[in-house]
Amino acid sequence: MYGVSPKLHASGDSGQVVILLTKSLNKPRNAFAEGKVAPGRSGAINVVFRYDDVFLKGGSAERDSLDLKVINLFVREGVSLSVAVIPGDMRESEMGKEVPGNPVESKSLVMPFILAHRDLIEVCQHGYCHCMTASSAVESEFTARTAADQRSDIEKGRALLSAAGIRGISVFIPPHNTFDQDTLTALTAAGFRAMSAGESLHGACTQDGFAFVPALSGLWGIEDDVRQCKNIQERAFIIVLFHNYNLKERGEPRANMSLQELEMLLQRLKREPNISFLTISQAIAAAPEQFSMSSFRAYSLYRRLWRLHHLPLLKRLLLYRFVYWPARTYWKRNAALLLLDAVALAVAGAIVACALR
Repeated sequence: MYGVSPKLHASGDSGQVVILLTKSLNKPRNAFAEGKVAPGRSGAINVVFRYDDVFLKGGSAERDSLDLKVINLFVREGVSLSVAVIPGDMRESEMGKEVPGNPVESKSLVMPFILAHRDLIEVCQHGYCHCMTASSAVESEFTARTAADQRSDIEKGRALLSAAGIRGISVFIPPHNTFDQDTLTALTAAGFRAMSAGESLHGACTQDGFAFVPALSGLWGIEDDVRQCKNIQERAFIIVLFHNYNLKERGEPRANMSLQELEMLLQRLKREPNISFLTISQAIAAAPEQFSMSSFRAYSLYRRLWRLHHLPLLKRLLLYRFVYWPARTYWKRNAALLLLDAVALAVAGAIVACALR
């Protein structure tokens, strides 16, 4: 079965994009789609790409053009992608003044293309309008607000997505990757059962039956992550977060990869024999226990211990920090590290006692 893949052409300085639909010979080419690797099994390397900050109603012509090229690249290469879509108007967000003088488009160029490729592209709800909460101590749209206020914005955003023909969304992604217990309460009340955010829980957040997928890696370093996974026969997930400002075509100092380099990266990864490309919801379905809140707490403890240990000898006992492993693996490493800490303290105490005699 052949898909439809667009060729993109930018016209002059206007930033307009014309989509020419052509038949593509690129079927989804990854081990999961071809049935060669069972996702989530021991030894499988599972890669999840998460692309943030696509506006439902359209951003600037410049943003839409680059977003469309990125998503088209993943479709053309047959690689699954989870896209964090902002339902609200760009003018309400802190990104509304990113391109002064460039008008906000009345209709997104990106969303019709995403809707035509839901087999590979997953839509996740990215907050409501990606605006900052003045009362929050951290960059956030949702923390330090009541559960009722948070739920109101969550449901307004979902209604906008539904009106655009995007239904059945199961994954919520809070802007700035920040949330609190009231966010989890609001999401549960609104019918969500999964979240993808950063590597930290904000406060003592717990929610039974709620899946949590942390975004740990960026575009650079994925191949190092894959090499690490080959050496340890455990079920591994590499969750990659990137934005259009990470691409050199955007022209920002924090960019670290061009579209051509991203294309070459995807092609190299596809040649790996034991790799699966999954969306966030596919990853949860493949290994629900690995993405439970209890598993994430095991990772959080490990992450704190990782920061405390800098000796090369101890680093050997630690798993690579940008790969997400099963909870039992983290608990084993946590126990080993805590035991080493106890031994180190005992030895240090003995040395001090001897010195004081």
